[in-house]
Amino acid sequence: MRTLIDRIDTLPSAPASAQRILALVTQPAPDMAELIEAMEMDPAVSLRVLRHAHSAEFNRFEKVDDIRQAVMFLGTDVVCNLALCVCVREGLLKSFESGDPAVSEIWRHSLACACAAKLIAERFRPGLAGRAFAAGLLHDCGKLALLSAGGDAYAALLSDEFLIGNQLLKQEQESFGADHCLAGKWLLERWRLPAELVDAAWMHHQPASALLGLGESAQTSMVAALSDRLAHESLGTVHPGTDPRSMELASGLGLDTPAVLAAVREGVGRMFAQRAALFDLKEDAAAFYCNALGRANRRLGDANLNLSGKSRGLERDVQALRNVALAGVAIAKADIPQDVLAALAACMRDRFGAMDGFAGLCDPTLTACAGQAWGGEGGARPLAVRLTPSLEPVAEDAALLHPAVAANLSGLRTRASALHGPEGPPIHFLDGVAMVSLVAGGDVVGELLYLPSEGSIGEEERAAVSLLAQLAAQAFRRLELVARCEARSERLSEVMLSMQDLNEKLLKTQRLAAVGQLAAGAAHEINNPLAIISARAQLMAMRATDEATKKGLRQMVDQIDRISAILGSLMDFARPASPRMESMNPREVMDRVLGLTEGGLASQGVTIRRDYKPGIPDIKADPRQMEQVLLNLVLNAQHAMESTVEGAAPGGTLTAGISFSPVSDSVTFSVADTGMGILPENKDKIFDPFFTTKGEGKGTGLGLSTAYGIVQAHKGRIDVESAPGHGSVFNVVLPRDFVAQTPAQDIPAEGRTPRQAVLVVDDERHIRDILREALESKGYAVEVAEDGEKALHLLRENRYRLMILDIRMPSRDGLSLLREAGSFAQSGMPVLVLTGLASEEEILEARSLGVVACLRKPFQVDALLAEVGKLLDGGPRP
Repeated sequence: MRTLIDRIDTLPSAPASAQRILALVTQPAPDMAELIEAMEMDPAVSLRVLRHAHSAEFNRFEKVDDIRQAVMFLGTDVVCNLALCVCVREGLLKSFESGDPAVSEIWRHSLACACAAKLIAERFRPGLAGRAFAAGLLHDCGKLALLSAGGDAYAALLSDEFLIGNQLLKQEQESFGADHCLAGKWLLERWRLPAELVDAAWMHHQPASALLGLGESAQTSMVAALSDRLAHESLGTVHPGTDPRSMELASGLGLDTPAVLAAVREGVGRMFAQRAALFDLKEDAAAFYCNALGRANRRLGDANLNLSGKSRGLERDVQALRNVALAGVAIAKADIPQDVLAALAACMRDRFGAMDGFAGLCDPTLTACAGQAWGGEGGARPLAVRLTPSLEPVAEDAALLHPAVAANLSGLRTRASALHGPEGPPIHFLDGVAMVSLVAGGDVVGELLYLPSEGSIGEEERAAVSLLAQLAAQAFRRLELVARCEARSERLSEVMLSMQDLNEKLLKTQRLAAVGQLAAGAAHEINNPLAIISARAQLMAMRATDEATKKGLRQMVDQIDRISAILGSLMDFARPASPRMESMNPREVMDRVLGLTEGGLASQGVTIRRDYKPGIPDIKADPRQMEQVLLNLVLNAQHAMESTVEGAAPGGTLTAGISFSPVSDSVTFSVADTGMGILPENKDKIFDPFFTTKGEGKGTGLGLSTAYGIVQAHKGRIDVESAPGHGSVFNVVLPRDFVAQTPAQDIPAEGRTPRQAVLVVDDERHIRDILREALESKGYAVEVAEDGEKALHLLRENRYRLMILDIRMPSRDGLSLLREAGSFAQSGMPVLVLTGLASEEEILEARSLGVVACLRKPFQVDALLAEVGKLLDGGPRP
């Protein structure tokens, strides 16, 4: 490429006369007076025109003395073409004249292309004929530049008269770094010729779609591209009508009928003969077509020889592929690797005529092969081969392996370093032995070595054996995948069993969650009526004068408190209070629980055994809640060891254990007993609320359900292991460092200023009536509101000494009321929450919004009045 650029840079500039003539004759209507003047200034052009005027072709007897007479005699069109040919041949490209056949062939094709371009332009745009003729003459000028720079190398490339089009461009790019299109562009730009001629030389091999996309500005380039193809067809270098690009270009120029293109091809020879002498080409029209016919015959002969060779090659390919297909059927049916190797060996011996060889499966280190060896008249036999540190193959039966095959097997690791590309694994041939690696997934899995029947291998056998090697390698990979799938199926079966267990646990958790929601709803609906009954009974007891009546009313209140405690346990199960997390020593908590129950256990003959493992760290938990959990477990263990057999003495052993797991960073509390155990049908129900197997009056069935809720709130788990007659073991597993939300601190009531009446806000009318009655009995003025919206209205208009507020109400709840009223209500008004089943989180939020005290429904009227007195007067009212 550098030589080509330097050669173009050293060329002289185009003569001014040549540039002027070229500019005139390429115009749609050239000025003849100006053209005659330009030709008179160029002796070479003048001489050629006068010589042509005296030629026998025009059959003139009178003498033509000057250019003006020649122009009148020959006509404008002929003179313009003559001037253009001489300008290009003598003026622009004279420096490329060498007289060799390569130059003559370039001029022959360029002139034919120019004639075709002129004929095409005359049919769709006559004004473009001159420019089209010039574009045809100059379109291959890059070949002359390459010939000047490349010399014999480029001449050898042009010697193949059928190397044309994109194939020629590819060869030029590979050999010289640039093709003749780019070289022509550089050359014409060096001479400052019109852009249309530069583009025609540069783009005449571009795809039709690219040229059509440029529109009218590329018409000259389109004509040059189409005429280049028609010139090749006229010269016999290509078969006419076989290029769809020609029809696309013709359609783009409005010449979409094959008859037009055929007429152009027929006219090229006559116009070529008229101008051949200007380029030192001794051809008339008959010689032009005779030479074209000779080229066509040579092209057909070469094509026939190629087809014959390809036919024979295809026959060999078909036979080789048939052999591979038959072997592939046997390989596909193989169930074990040895069957694959046996099928491979049989195909090589019976179908490819390889009488000696070895097909083996390699180990991952490529130091050993085990497979099938064949040789002589015997069939394939199993053989294991290993490579010693000196790379010498060693086999148990060396006679089974041909010496040449054994000698080349030692290079297995070297061959494996050059793995195959997309065309398949490479076949190495050394010392008469053909070798191919069996490669699957980028890894060498086996090796095939054999002695070819004819001492060498052709392309057909090479391709077939490479394909056969790929089939065998894929069969090995298939068998490996089948084995993996079977192993995974077995593991999947195990996982499915585990998933089934997990699903059962999930269903159990969902069932407990549903029971919890039901319990919470029931407790909420029961609690408010219960609070009304309790408060009313307390008021009646306060007013009663008869002791028997008072006693009966106090019994009612006690039972209501008992019911309220059960409802509280239900709520603890459904929505356990957030644990108050602090550092806790597991040993101390367990010891406190055992200390509380030690007397009762000893009285029943139960022995306590402590199994505390060493290295137990402190954990983050709520000590009070964990004492409640462990106490429930210990009491359940005590009840389980009470004898249920008549005449048998109670007793047993209670084992309290603590252990730490560094892997899961968790501490496990365990409570084990030697009681009767849990029946299988009851095991999944022991954490359900109200489920119990104890006798009447020995429990509510809420202990384990409450413990379950507390453990869940600590992000832990509680498990049970039990069998009838073998006791039970409960395990509570807690994370060592779980951080929960800490409750907010109570907001002190100091600094609050008493103002006017007490505002009672509750959605239950009976609760409002009871509170009004109780407060008014102590001398307090009372206003009531049935929901948060009404209370908000009253707070905007009045000032109150105290507000008693329920949290859960329709329209606007208590928390929303506190948030809204906080922006305008008096800061000195204390707020007392009176709620039934508000969660611990709601209570904490209420305290953060200014609540100073909280009472649960059902409430003790005396306790309520005492709390009100403390908030308003510094002590209870009399």
